Amino acid sequence: MATGEDIAAIAACFGCSPETAQLLMQSTLQRTFNHRQPIAYRGDPSDCLFLVLTGAVVSEIFGAEGQQAQLTRHGPGELFGAYPEATAHRADLCAQGETRMLAIPTTRMEQLARENAEIGAGLARLMARQLDLVLDRMAARIGLSASGRFHR
Repeated sequence: MATGEDIAAIAACFGCSPETAQLLMQSTLQRTFNHRQPIAYRGDPSDCLFLVLTGAVVSEIFGAEGQQAQLTRHGPGELFGAYPEATAHRADLCAQGETRMLAIPTTRMEQLARENAEIGAGLARLMARQLDLVLDRMAARIGLSASGRFHR
């Protein structure tokens, strides 16, 4: 994907002008991963916020008895990583399909969100939408019977 297409994707995701998207794009690094390629492991330092452009990122944990559980799946237009400050990854992250994303250092993203209302508002909308999706998934899963949760 060309830089112009990346700027258009940022503008669409953040609901901002192309000029503001260009400002954000200047602070990003492009990252590309093959299917099932590890992105990060639980406990690794996390000092970037990622915007998924294509493919998806799956967040997985492994229980004490070795059982695998998928926590989240971040698709195109979704964010994951560290914000508003650096932290550690809470789960293993791997690519699902050919995955391309933009990474922005957490400290830079926090500065841009503070200084630019379009970026701050766009970030708030993206995170609110993702929180809503997570709550919907939790509500659907909690409502299942024990055998329903097992089969899911």
